[in-house]
Amino acid sequence: MTYINSTTKWLAFNYDVGLLEMHFLVVKIFKDITNRRHVSTLFRKERFSSSYLHYHNNHPYLQKKNIVRGQMVGAARKTTLKEDLVNELNYIGGLSVARGYPKVFLVLERRNFAGMG
Repeated sequence: MTYINSTTKWLAFNYDVGLLEMHFLVVKIFKDITNRRHVSTLFRKERFSSSYLHYHNNHPYLQKKNIVRGQMVGAARKTTLKEDLVNELNYIGGLSVARGYPKVFLVLERRNFAGMG
């Protein structure tokens, strides 16, 4: 990590390692001692702005659609447990609705995730 951070002055990677969990970029990895496995979920830093492109902004429809889809796919790839994924999809939905995205649009995107209906 020291080497990576020494390659640029305008970007620094931070990480936090503890006995049972580690935070790196937007992922929190921790030990599930009961089930004897590692589990990952999303981790938001203090500086997370929760600001996405506004739906009524003058951008192509597919770009707006892909922002939401990309966030949902990212959540699916970075979470191990279904309940964490459901929480993340709800969070992304809330942020998107706050930025003007129609709820119907979010329901259609969410159908891509089996069982998340």
